[in-house]
Amino acid sequence: MTPLKAQMLRLGLTVRDAALLTGSTTRTVELWRAGSNPTPRAVTLLLTALEEGKIDIDWLAQRLEANP
Repeated sequence: MTPLKAQMLRLGLTVRDAALLTGSTTRTVELWRAGSNPTPRAVTLLLTALEEGKIDIDWLAQRLEANP
């Protein structure tokens, strides 16, 4: 299991969720999860911040709605 896949499982995120949160396509997230393409550092940092409680999903959703 790749680190991204494990992190997404811990956070309860689907591929679609991760794509929406990162501004990526589901195909791109699938490639990251499979380890076919490297996961961008910004994505890793974002998910780590969510996992560690530095930010929460509601805060992030508000920011994404304000800046589509």
